[in-house]
This record gives sequence, structure tokens and C-alpha cells, in this order.
Amino acid sequence: MKPPKSIIVKFFLSISVVALAILATLMVSEAIFPNSEASIRELLKQGARLAPQSEQILLRMKLAQGVQTIGVFLIPAIAMLGILYRRKGITLMITSKVYWRDFFDAAFLILFSTTIMVLASRYSQLLPWPQRYIEENAQSENLTNLLLSGKSYVDLSLNLLIVCVIPAFCEEFFFRGFLQRIFMKWFRDPHLCIFLAAVIFSAFHFDAVMFLPRFLLGAMLGYLFYWTGTIWISAFAHFINNAQYVVTAFILNRMGKFPMAEGGGGDFDISTFNVILSVVLVVLLLFTIYVRHMNVKPLPRLDQ
Repeated sequence: MKPPKSIIVKFFLSISVVALAILATLMVSEAIFPNSEASIRELLKQGARLAPQSEQILLRMKLAQGVQTIGVFLIPAIAMLGILYRRKGITLMITSKVYWRDFFDAAFLILFSTTIMVLASRYSQLLPWPQRYIEENAQSENLTNLLLSGKSYVDLSLNLLIVCVIPAFCEEFFFRGFLQRIFMKWFRDPHLCIFLAAVIFSAFHFDAVMFLPRFLLGAMLGYLFYWTGTIWISAFAHFINNAQYVVTAFILNRMGKFPMAEGGGGDFDISTFNVILSVVLVVLLLFTIYVRHMNVKPLPRLDQ
């Protein structure tokens, strides 16, 4: 059975719009942060002690990062949903009813799950990865430390915007609001759709060593979106997850210490009691959110 011509036209139109959006994003990003690869190498050589003339380069790097996040995730997702499903595809998860208690539960869920994520990161780093993957992980941690550098409250505000606010909404709109719902159109099993979106979410970070903790985070965000039926709860949880690293790095910078990389886990010990307590609290919070929404009308499918 051949697909209708309208579907084929919409598909190629969507691909064209996405390609143009990404191309425009790369051009704008290059204009903001020219010679990005050479500049990043120079910044990494300087490490935590940046030369005064490098502050402007770092600012350009952060702005370019924000532009890339919007252009690669948010704009393509809006374009695809708008072309394929018109306004219904875009507005459903934004205009859905929000239970304010979910924001508090989501925040505590992220905070209580930190121990689990750190433990997953440590075990993942102990695996016998090829040297290339280890070097890529080290470079990713160095770039994260570079993004989180800064001791002033202006630096903190900019880091919260670039590392927390923009990625939280743009990535959730793409991976949960768009990709996970597209999978729901194709497959009947919501758990499969959540895990597929989580796999792609983790893979998009291009860090094989940290794949497991980011997959766990993506799955948790996927269930938050599926149960609550709104993008705002998973986006808020994503924001809290990133913000805890930004704030921690800011405090360490103010103390004159090198910031902790995202997911690095720091150097503190994790006791068995802390792990058990974290698992119990996370399970209880997930169950609480699930029970609160089990009788709520689920988010309509895109083909309805």
C-alpha cells in the first residue's frame, strides 16, 4: 500500500525545513564563535585559569552553545510537528493541565536520584572502554568545566540560562514532546517508546562512557512526560538536574577549587545506606506521581 502523496510531500518538506534550520544555526553559531575548534583547544589549554583576553572568547562560546541548542532541537521539532500535525502537534503538551505538586515531586525526584546517577557514572567509568572513548569522555568533562567556569553572579546567571534553561526546554521539546510522541504513533508499548527516546537522548550527547547515567535520566524524564501529559514537568526536572551541577561548580569556583564535571560524581564516598535510601525515595516519588495521574486522561496521540 503506497502512502498518500500528502504524507510524502509533508515528509520531504519537513526534512527540507529541518535541514535549512540546522544550516542557518551553524552559520549563526559560526558568526558568533568563529574558528570554534581552534578557540576551544586554546581555552582547554588554559584550563581553569583563563587569560583576561580569553573571557570574551568563552562568552562567545557560551552564546554559540545556546544558539546551537535552539537551532538543533527546538526549531526542527516545532517545524516537524507544525508541518505534519499543524497546531495540534505543538500545543497539546504545552497547554495540558499542570498539577503544581508535580513540580515539587519532580525537583525532589532529581535531587534524590543524584546518588544513583553518580553511582552509575562511577561503575560506567570502570568498564574497559577503548582508549578513544576514554579520551572523548575526558574532553567532554573538560568542556563542561569550561562552560561552568566563572565566579561572578553574572557568570552564574548566564550559565543557568545556557546550560539549564535553554537545554531543559529545547531538549525536552525534541526528545519527549516530539520524538517520544512520534514513537507512540508507531508503537503501542509506551515503555518501549520511552526507552527508545532515552537511548537517543543519551546517544546525542556523544559520550559513550556516560551513556548509562544519561539513559537513566532520559527514561525518568520520559515517564514524567508520559504520566503528567505536559512538557513542563519533565523540562523542570531537566532544569533541576543541570542546575545542581551549575550551582555546585559556581560554589567551587568561588572557593578557588576546580569545578566538578557533569556526572563526574566528585570525590565523596557513597555508602550502601545512601544508595538504598536514594532508591527507596525515587521509587516512592515515581509511584506518587503515577498514582496521581493514573486516572487522568492521557495525552492524545498525534494521529487522533
